[in-house]
Amino acid sequence: MIKRCISTILLLALFLATAACSGGGTPAASTDSPTDSSAAPATVPAAGSPGSITLDMVTAAVGGAVYNNAAVLAELVNKQDRGVILQCLPGGGVSNPPALGAGEADLGWIYPVHAAACVAGTDPYGDKAYPDLRTVIGGFSQQYCHFATLADSGVTDVKEALTSGKPVRILTNVQSTMTGWMFTKILEFYGLTPADIEKNGGVVLYTTYSDWPSLAQDGHIDLIFEHSTVPTSALREIQTTRDIVILPTPQEVIDFVKETYSYIDVEIPANTYNNQTEAVKTMGTKNMIATNVNVPDEAITALLDILLENEQEVRAIHPSWEGWSVAEGWKNLGAPLHPAAEKWYKDHGYMK
Repeated sequence: MIKRCISTILLLALFLATAACSGGGTPAASTDSPTDSSAAPATVPAAGSPGSITLDMVTAAVGGAVYNNAAVLAELVNKQDRGVILQCLPGGGVSNPPALGAGEADLGWIYPVHAAACVAGTDPYGDKAYPDLRTVIGGFSQQYCHFATLADSGVTDVKEALTSGKPVRILTNVQSTMTGWMFTKILEFYGLTPADIEKNGGVVLYTTYSDWPSLAQDGHIDLIFEHSTVPTSALREIQTTRDIVILPTPQEVIDFVKETYSYIDVEIPANTYNNQTEAVKTMGTKNMIATNVNVPDEAITALLDILLENEQEVRAIHPSWEGWSVAEGWKNLGAPLHPAAEKWYKDHGYMK
C-alpha cells in the first residue's frame, strides 16, 4: 500500500528493496516520444524527499514473463527520480484485481476479463464486487495460450489427452494465476474437473514456475498449459534439457474462450521454440496496469508522464511490447479509468 517517505533513510531502504526485486535485466537505450506541451508533467516530490510515494505493485508468479517485465518497468520508472517508486511484488492474474479493489495493493497487472468481473462481482469472484478498482493503462503484452508436451510423451492431440479417459499428467500454474484459472475453465468446457483426471489415474499439477523445469526434466508430465507472452520463460528453460512440442489448441476451445472471455485469434509464430517450424493457432488477450480509486492523482499522473516520455524504452522491455502505445492505452480495459488517468488521456488529446 501507499507509503509516503518521512526521512531520507527510510526512502533509501525502500529504494534498495525495489532494486532487489528487479530481475528482468536492463532496458534498451531511451528514445523519447514527443509529448503534448500543453499538458504539464505531474509535480511529485523527487525520490528521497519528504512526500515522495512508494506504490506496491502486484505482478505475477516469480520467474514468469509478467513478473520479469514488470520488474524491468519498475526499474525504468524508479530511475526517473520523479517521486514515484514502484515496488514489485508477486501476485496472480486472478488474485490481483480484488487486492487492488480492496486497497491491499496500489498498482497491479491484470486482464480486462477479470477487471470487469471484479467490478461487477461475477465469476471468479462470486457475488463480491470491488467498485473501487480502477484502470490506468493497457495494451502491453500479447498473451498466448500454450499447450505443450515433451517430445517423447506420446501426446499429440490436446482434446484426446484430456477426454480419452487415459492417465495424463498435466502441468500448469497455481489457480490464482491467469494460467491456472484458464486451464480450469478449459477443463470445465469439456465437462471435466481435476478430480476426473485423477480418477483416470492422472493428475493436474497446479504449481509455481520454479517447479516446472525439474518436473519436466524428470519426465513427470505429459501436457503443459501456460498463459503468457512468447516465448515463455518457463518453456524456454524446460527446452534447455528436454525437447518440447507446441500443440495446436483445439478450435472448439478457441471458439469457447473467444465467445466467453472476449479473447482473439492469435498464432504462436514459427520458430518461437526449438523445432517449431510452423505457426501454431491459439487464442490470446493483452494485460494492463490497474489501481485503486484512492491512489493519489499525482502518482497516477506522474506514472503516465514517465511512460509517455520513455515510450520507446518501454516498448523495448520485451518483444511482446513492441506494438504497445500510450495513445491507445485507455481502450478496452474492462473497468473505469482512475479519474487522474481519464483526465490525463483527455488533456493529451487521446480521449474526447
